[in-house]
Amino acid sequence: MCKHIVEHHRRMRRFLPLLMDTIAFEGTDAAKPVIDAWNGLRALEGRKVLQESHVELAFVSTKWKPFVVESPGVVNREAYTMCVLERLCHGLRRREIFAPRSKKWGDPRSYLLPDSAWPAERPKVCRSLNLPATPEPFIDLLRAEVDASYHLAADRFEENDALRIEEKDDLEKFVLRPLEAVDDPESLKILRSQVDALMPHIDLPDVLLEVNAWSRFADEFTHISEGRARVENISTSICAVLLAEACNVGLEPVVRHGSSALTRGRLSWVTQNYVRADTLRRANARLVNYQATIPLAKQWGGGAVATVDGIRFVVPVRTINAGPNPKYFDVRRGVTYFNYGSDQFTGFHSIVIPGTMRDSLFILSGLLEQETNLRPKELISDNAGYSDLVFGLFRVLGYQFSPRIADLGDARLWRFDRDANYGRLDGIARNYISPEIIASKWDAHLARRRFAFLRARAGPRTHARSSSGWPPHRPRPRDRRNRQVPEDGPSPALRRRRDVPATDEGALEPPRRTPRPLAGGLSRPTWRTPAALSRRTRGSTWRARPRREHHCLVEHALHERGAAPPSRERRGGSPAGRRAAVDAPRQRRWAHRDAAR
Repeated sequence: MCKHIVEHHRRMRRFLPLLMDTIAFEGTDAAKPVIDAWNGLRALEGRKVLQESHVELAFVSTKWKPFVVESPGVVNREAYTMCVLERLCHGLRRREIFAPRSKKWGDPRSYLLPDSAWPAERPKVCRSLNLPATPEPFIDLLRAEVDASYHLAADRFEENDALRIEEKDDLEKFVLRPLEAVDDPESLKILRSQVDALMPHIDLPDVLLEVNAWSRFADEFTHISEGRARVENISTSICAVLLAEACNVGLEPVVRHGSSALTRGRLSWVTQNYVRADTLRRANARLVNYQATIPLAKQWGGGAVATVDGIRFVVPVRTINAGPNPKYFDVRRGVTYFNYGSDQFTGFHSIVIPGTMRDSLFILSGLLEQETNLRPKELISDNAGYSDLVFGLFRVLGYQFSPRIADLGDARLWRFDRDANYGRLDGIARNYISPEIIASKWDAHLARRRFAFLRARAGPRTHARSSSGWPPHRPRPRDRRNRQVPEDGPSPALRRRRDVPATDEGALEPPRRTPRPLAGGLSRPTWRTPAALSRRTRGSTWRARPRREHHCLVEHALHERGAAPPSRERRGGSPAGRRAAVDAPRQRRWAHRDAAR
């Protein structure tokens, strides 16, 4: 590996001086030897022979030593340069080396508390994490738990027929016998048929309406303007929209013109103003909390154990959430839907992960961000959510991580005491934990864990999207447009123009205009249908609104500023005005082209 890297020295020499002149790297105390070696590379230019006294060799690893030091006292300049670059990239990935003005590779310590404020915050952080202020009690407790677990597993090893130890490549490894299929007993088949016979045969809309009557989850769907007024039978409209979205059939199958709660206008209005990521999250939390009170669900579990798994989907449209992966999506792009389930068979949280990023980067977020009354302490995952770092994070934050590791033989087991005798497991525990490293980095670990805890409690991160596909920390375009309407409702002029009653406009159904007569006794509505919408940006979550509603908002903003509303021709109220509005940008572009020529 090292020899292959050294062969690329001539190619790296082309841009190495430019890189050194452009970017000034800095680092932590652990990366100081690498930074000193990087800064000293410029002084080595022009030297054909390098002595060990001329360069920094403290960071050179064992695998690089034979290539860097050719003979006693003589250093190979090409191998030394590539070794410095390799350790520099390694430090950037570990965030020990950073570029101060970079947004992606900047100093991660800038997100933590400053050194001057840490002594005052240390007691609060230790109380919130339930950890001691000094590392010695934590290390002693962890050492005792590891030692007791090894002795317990060694005593029961001979009784376990499914686990054995084999020697491969001069190393002892675990070998787990695969599970065998077991046929269902006849009594289970009879019980399953009896339970199926007791289940009522009802339609999905009836199920949704009955569950809403029990839990009132539809009350969590509030208007986007935070208005408290509710139209009649709003829960029926919300259930119909949820059913249409869940079955992916659109609104047409649930539209009923004979019911005011199921008209197309009402359902479209509910979709745009009530169904959002935050309302869906709150409604799901109410359902989870209600099921936790059912006696049968309490027999299944108490909510202390949770499981998590991801499902991959191909996304046929352009979106910021999708990412490429030829293994799963071929030439297309997709997402990973990360779902958390409790031992009461409820899904209490979900995350949309762009592409196929490793699950272990997000596995702790569900426990810290979920909004239900459940407080799971143990999380079970598959092999994709497993990493050594996740074990440490769970331990510091008071959770238990229990992954189902697929390649158990390749897993690394750690121990504190090198001289301890664990019987049959003594050759398996080959890696050693250094208490000195834990003690020296104790304050840094506390500060980072506190930052991760508070950040997760504040909301999802930017790289993990919510279920709606829009980052929760950024206002949606639709939200920004609705800010033009003040909280106390529209102005009297706008209310007269739109025939809106003098009440909370944000929670009222759009008004229906009386049709105006046409020639021959025909009639047509003046309220424009959803077909007359403004242009939508491809690949975004922008929700277009009817043109007349958009003009009313603009006129309201002008009215608040004391300006006169635009004329009918300017706002496109007549055919001539609409043609002029469409032709004006085109004429301006032609004028610019003529001027450029």
